[in-house]
Parts: sequence; C-alpha cells; structure tokens
Amino acid sequence: MSMPFAYPNTDRSTALAVHIKDLITANKGELGIEDVYYGKHIMTPKSPTVVVMSGTMDRTLQGVASPGGRTRNEISILVDVMAADVLSGEQASRLAVDTLAEDVEKLLHTYPNMDGLVIHGFVRRRDPGEVFINGSSWRAVRLTYVGTSLTYLSPPAAPV
Repeated sequence: MSMPFAYPNTDRSTALAVHIKDLITANKGELGIEDVYYGKHIMTPKSPTVVVMSGTMDRTLQGVASPGGRTRNEISILVDVMAADVLSGEQASRLAVDTLAEDVEKLLHTYPNMDGLVIHGFVRRRDPGEVFINGSSWRAVRLTYVGTSLTYLSPPAAPV
C-alpha cells in the first residue's frame, strides 16, 4: 500500500516561477500588461512588460520522516514590472509603473498557496528602479515573491 506524499508542495523554483508567469499572463488584459516573459530578455518589444525569473532557494531540515528527510523551503521568485514610456514625463510614468507593480502584487496575494505549490507565499520586497535593455532605459519595479513549502529530499519509496 503506497502512502500519498504528505505535502503536495514543490521545491522547484522553476515550477513556482512558471505558475506565477502563467497567473500574470492570464490576467494581463485586466492589468494592462502587454507581454509576460520567463527569464531575462534583451529584446522586449512592448510596454509595459513583466519578466518572471527564479530567484534563490533556502532549504532547512525539518525532520527525518523518510529517506533523506523532510525540508522546509523558502523559494524566491523575481517579478520585474517594467515600462518604457518616454512621452508622459517622469512623474506620470513612474506613478504608472509603481501602480502597476502594486496591482501585480495584489494579484499574487490573491493566491497565497499558489494552487498548492507552496504552503504560503507573499511579496516580501518591492524595489523600484531602472533597467537597461538593449540600449533603452525602462522604469522598473522588482517584486520579490517568497513562497514557503515542505517537501522530502527523497520521495517515499513505493512498496515492492
């Protein structure tokens, strides 16, 4: 008799990042976002754009309940909200990208367990600034999302 995996969470930062990318993509029309990408891009044709990337992952041992042990994972996902508006002026453009980042943050907080991938997650940090893409300056806000999950280092063995 096989025992179901006790925690359906993930320890894969890529799985969480792709899920967040898909969530933002599904809501991009409502948010007013033109494109959503995974990974760093040097050719971004439309604005505003969101780029999602895997960040750091910290793992701590939470017991030796199965081969390898159970771990608590803190998975960071970087969400860059960017806009290249040059016509509206600094005040209006900065306010627009800052507000859009807050709207993306609110969307992420609507799904605190990211459909079971994590126990709980939230945007821990919001960091406004600028990025340079292919010689162009973009106003940007980096959101650092951190999700906590519990997983096993080795899944429980299936009975023979």
